[in-house]
Amino acid sequence: MHHLKVRNPNLRLGRLVAIYLLVLAVAAGLTGEIVLHRVNTKHRSSSFAGASNGSALPKASAVGSNSSTCNSASLSPVLPQTGKIFVGVTTAHSGWSMNGISEFAKQIGVQPSMAMFYSGWGGQPAFNSTPFNNIHKVGMMPMLDWEPWNYLAPSAVSVGQFNQSQFSETSLMSGTYRQFIKSWALGIKSLGYPVALDFAHEMNGNWYPWAASVNGNSPANFVALWRYVHDIFTEVGANNVIWVWSPNVNYPGSTPLDSLWPGSNYVNWAGVVGYFWGSSSPSPPSFSSIFGATLTQIQSITSKPILITETSGSNSSGQKVQWISSFFRGLVAHPQIIGFNWFNIKKRHNWTVDSTPGSLAAFREGLSTIPLVSGTAGGTTSVSTSLASSNTNIVTGQNASQTCKPSNQILKPAKRPVLTPPNPPKSVEVRADNSAALVSWSAPSHSGTAPLTGYVVTPYIGSVPQIPVIFKSPLTVELITGLTSGVTYTFRVAATSKVGVSAMSAPSSPFGTGSSPNPPTSIAAKSQSLSAFVP
Repeated sequence: MHHLKVRNPNLRLGRLVAIYLLVLAVAAGLTGEIVLHRVNTKHRSSSFAGASNGSALPKASAVGSNSSTCNSASLSPVLPQTGKIFVGVTTAHSGWSMNGISEFAKQIGVQPSMAMFYSGWGGQPAFNSTPFNNIHKVGMMPMLDWEPWNYLAPSAVSVGQFNQSQFSETSLMSGTYRQFIKSWALGIKSLGYPVALDFAHEMNGNWYPWAASVNGNSPANFVALWRYVHDIFTEVGANNVIWVWSPNVNYPGSTPLDSLWPGSNYVNWAGVVGYFWGSSSPSPPSFSSIFGATLTQIQSITSKPILITETSGSNSSGQKVQWISSFFRGLVAHPQIIGFNWFNIKKRHNWTVDSTPGSLAAFREGLSTIPLVSGTAGGTTSVSTSLASSNTNIVTGQNASQTCKPSNQILKPAKRPVLTPPNPPKSVEVRADNSAALVSWSAPSHSGTAPLTGYVVTPYIGSVPQIPVIFKSPLTVELITGLTSGVTYTFRVAATSKVGVSAMSAPSSPFGTGSSPNPPTSIAAKSQSLSAFVP
């Protein structure tokens, strides 16, 4: 009943708007094409139970001798607010339960703009609008990671080349799944709001049955498969879909990305999956070491906006805090990136944002340095996109533009100011006493584009980093306790600001707890700061 009450006034309003625009055109003696948009076209009937009450994207109707019709293959790229960044999340039960997403929002202090969930093709499950609507109702864009395989099969238990022959690329195009694909296309169309569709992701790897290098597949067949599925959605008019082509970051032996590109008419966003798994190197992890080469290759293929579809960091090497800080610096440095999805699940590693005492603080600090799509925890996120011939608010579905964008108009995110983190501190020196060490250093020669907010001191045993000590103070000295007596340590220090974390300093000289190293040469310069630690 509620749906019917909303539906009829909008229909009448749409007709009145159309008549009004025609009267204005005639009165002004206008000639040429007039493009009209119906307000809220979610008046069509639907055979799918549980369809949303949300508004559909406006459809363009052309009037005049030069009329043309917009379709999904000729759309401009879909973007969030110009120059802003999506914050997305994936939780263990995204969409089906909103508890994990709500907790994530409270932790980071920001309402996410997007939530991603997974669905496989095993057993050809019926379309269900529940997870889409649950995500949409709280003002977030749903993103479906649609995986053509049976993830419950025995071959999916361990990592390897999943040779599920029924999900090879040729089998998926044989017609067996056509009706299944069509039913999901109709279901997503019936939702009436934008849905990001990440189909057959990580196709350049070798761990899924649709991957181009396994199961009798090929890059050419992957491209054909992508177009086959896309064309079925186009046939049924599912123009509210944002197509996301999402490879894994490159690695030795991965399939070249240019051979897997379906073409600009078949993709709205380019995506990339990349994680920091930990490192044996004492050097701090960097955004560039994970994403740099792959982003360069993607940008040589297409100018489409880029979404980091899955990412997170492991603390297996004690460097998660540094990785998070570097990740946000990377977002600032790459204006073509329009957002990211944080994989907030414990799976083989603890990828959650609060897995270490410092990781959540580093994440919140990083968020403060990037231009976010508007929205705060507990509030409503407002995101603009240009999709299906108009700019439509993802939350309300209201039309914000009356211009159908032709395919040769490429919208790009506005350039963001280049923000630089501090230089690393210098001259790290240590005085040790039993299980404690007094570490001092010189402040960075340059604080970057924001004032210093503190320092991170990391002890090392050999080349293995230990738990870092994070503190927000301008003092260039720190008392580190809880060290193991008789063990040799070195220390490295990084500076922090609202822009991010600097690279690590050079290591201090090695020392053993319980021993007395040579006195620092600059101890007189530190005497005022040291007094802060005298009882």
